[in-house]
Amino acid sequence: LHPRVRRQRQMCIRDRFISFANDIEKIFNKKITTSETFGCEITEVAGNHICFLRIDTAWSEYENQSYKKLRIGKYQLDCLKEQLDTNRTELQKKGKNIDVTIAITHHPLSWLSPMDEIAIKSLFMKEDFFDVDMLLSGHVHNQSVENLYNHEHSLLTLVTGIGWSQNDPQRNKEYRYSIYSLNTFRNCCEIIVRKTNKGNSFDYDYSIYTDRRERLISKLLYPIKIMSNYPFILSLIHISEPTRLQLIS
Repeated sequence: LHPRVRRQRQMCIRDRFISFANDIEKIFNKKITTSETFGCEITEVAGNHICFLRIDTAWSEYENQSYKKLRIGKYQLDCLKEQLDTNRTELQKKGKNIDVTIAITHHPLSWLSPMDEIAIKSLFMKEDFFDVDMLLSGHVHNQSVENLYNHEHSLLTLVTGIGWSQNDPQRNKEYRYSIYSLNTFRNCCEIIVRKTNKGNSFDYDYSIYTDRRERLISKLLYPIKIMSNYPFILSLIHISEPTRLQLIS
C-alpha cells in the first residue's frame, strides 16, 4: 500500500478504537488510561468482583506465519502474576474475593507454540496461580465452545468479535456476534449467538443449537465452574438478578 493510504487506514482504525473505548468508559464509569498491551485488573459489576487478565498473544506475530509459533514469554507471565497477587491481596483486605476470573487473548490458545499452549493452560487451571474460569479469544471467528476441566478446575473457552465462518465457504458472508450473560448465583453462562439474514439484519443463529430446549430459549447454557461444590442451575427463564453480568463480544 502507498504510505498515505496506509496512514489513512491506521487513523481510521485508531478513531474506531477511541470510540469503542469511550463506550466502555460510559458502561463502567471508569477512565481507560492504560497503554500496556497486557495487564490485570479487578472490576465490580452487579456486586460481582470480576478479574480480567489481558494477555498479549500478538507481540511475536509475524505476517501470516504465526500459527503454532506465537509466544507469551516469561516476562509477561511474571508481570501478570505479580499484578494479580497485588490486586487479589487488596481485595481480600476489604473482606472480598474474586468471583470470576476471565482471561482475554486475541489469538486462540491453539495458535501458541505447543510448549506455550501446554504451559498457559496449566497456569490457567491452577488455583494458586491464575485460576482462570473463562477465556475469551478472537482472530478465528468460528462457533466452537470448549470446556476443559480436570479433577480440581474447569476452563470455559468462548469466541469473541464480529466475524464470519472461515471454515465453511457457504457461510463466509454470514456475519455473527455473541452475547455472554453470566449468572454467578446460578453458576450459569448463557450464550446467545446472532447472525445476519438475507435482509442484512441480525437474527438468532439457530444452526448452533443442538436440542429443542436450546432452540426454544434461543441460547446455549454452560456452567461457569465445573466443580462439585458449584451447582449448575439452568436459567430457563430470563430474570433480573443482581448477580448477572453481560459480555457482548
